[in-house]
Amino acid sequence: MKFAFKTSLQTMTWADLADFWQRADQIELFETGWVNDHLYNPSFPADSDSSHSYEAFTALASLATITKRIRIGTLVANNLFRHPALLARMAVTIDHISGGRFELGLGAGWHEREHADHGIDLMRPGHRLDAFDEACTIIGSLLAGETVTHEGEHYQLDQARLVPSPVQDHMPLTIGGSGEKRMLRIVAKHADHWNFGSIHDTDNFVHKCQVLRQHCQAVGRDYDEITKSIQLWVPQEIEELIEAVGRSNEMGADQVILYFEPDTWPKLENYATALAATPELQS
Repeated sequence: MKFAFKTSLQTMTWADLADFWQRADQIELFETGWVNDHLYNPSFPADSDSSHSYEAFTALASLATITKRIRIGTLVANNLFRHPALLARMAVTIDHISGGRFELGLGAGWHEREHADHGIDLMRPGHRLDAFDEACTIIGSLLAGETVTHEGEHYQLDQARLVPSPVQDHMPLTIGGSGEKRMLRIVAKHADHWNFGSIHDTDNFVHKCQVLRQHCQAVGRDYDEITKSIQLWVPQEIEELIEAVGRSNEMGADQVILYFEPDTWPKLENYATALAATPELQS
């Protein structure tokens, strides 16, 4: 079982966020740190302070300079916020800033309020997934060093190139989402890492894995090549967290991503110590 952590970028000060990430960077249990990518607090978009949010890629560029060990990434970047060719260049820039520690996480987008308020077309679901599939193809090709000409329904590129290349030989692509007909097929085609984002519904994880396996067979992909992770909200009680992580382990998750909110940040070290001391969670 591998462990990562995630923080939101909403309704906290930069000083507190930076302090948490520096503390987490010193905890060997955690391999990766993730941030979300929202313009509003996704849980409470109608609150007066819901728009108190930092932007994901500029935040990670700074967090890369104050951490040394952990890998860092977006879980997940909204494809509709940025053109895929620009997004690929942003990812490479942070990869260089971090010394090859960046992991690109992508999603199709879903939050109606933040799109409408900012004038960003959310698209109908089918078109949104078509655009996402195109974007994954474009980004993967650019990151692989290819010169990309693409004439798609949603994106057109004419001999686009990405220089410099990533520091790492292969920048992992994480995809978040669990729609059975389209999204998991896109995961099977493009992803190195699939994140099961229903953090309140881990019991459905096994079924989604079976669907992903079927899509892998259909597109000729080795199912076991794809890392599977589960996100878990971090509760106040350590015993409850250990139980949830143990359940995720039993269901076959390769990685658990612990989603910390500011009210659980003070207990970071205590949670990590307890998980590291639980024998059945160690590989």
